Amino acid sequence: MQIEDVEHLTQIGLTKSQAKLYLTLVNIGRTDAKTLSKRVDIPRQAIYRTLEELLKKGIIEKIITLPQEYQAIPFREALAILLNEKTREYTRAVEKTREMLQKFDTSMEESEQEKEYTFTVVEGKERIVGKTRSAVDKAQKKVFICTTLPRWVTINQAIHDTVEEALDREVKFRAILEETTKDYCLPNELKSMIAHPNYKIKLSSIHLKSNSGLFDEKMVSFNFYPSKNVSDSPMIWTNHPSFLIGSRLYFEYLWKKSTNILTFVQQRFL
Repeated sequence: MQIEDVEHLTQIGLTKSQAKLYLTLVNIGRTDAKTLSKRVDIPRQAIYRTLEELLKKGIIEKIITLPQEYQAIPFREALAILLNEKTREYTRAVEKTREMLQKFDTSMEESEQEKEYTFTVVEGKERIVGKTRSAVDKAQKKVFICTTLPRWVTINQAIHDTVEEALDREVKFRAILEETTKDYCLPNELKSMIAHPNYKIKLSSIHLKSNSGLFDEKMVSFNFYPSKNVSDSPMIWTNHPSFLIGSRLYFEYLWKKSTNILTFVQQRFL
């Protein structure tokens, strides 16, 4: 009896004792419980219980004789039975998981309606990037961004995969970038993102008073340090309607005052 054979059978549904007993029956053929107890390292009192378990699984057979004997069904058939049962268990687990998720989502929707307004300060580049990634991943309709080009490059380069997935599910991105005289070489993934029809950018000659991100008008992030690096400028996140409305009005004002960046980007970056 090979240890790896026992381990494989345990992976597809048998206990260690069941696997040992079944493989012993495969190797020695039809025999009784007394003989099995001498061949397998299983306590005598556990032999009969384990045989009954294997009978219920349908991978051994009971022979009516004195003393009573048992034999294993062909190995190929036993594996098919075990794999089929494993598949059914997996299917049941998936269905149960979906039911749990549905209950959880419903519960979350109810709690969303009842929750209090929150203000959270997020510090450090990794946490700011992670929080932004999560917000983009949850976005269903639109994302508005007001920031400087360096910050936009930093954040979008870190989460470009998440942004592209959002674009593919037709989330609309609108970004206002403060005009800059510095030259930046954009990575290829950002160039392709700019070219996506759901991503529109405008360039603002007005000096930004803050960096901000508005996500489905459900959550807004902002700070008052547009010129600082991401790691040096904590972000405030809130779902308070006053800040959501204020952020949207500020964005709409700047959007009207800003110019299309397409020609600018094509000339300098593409």
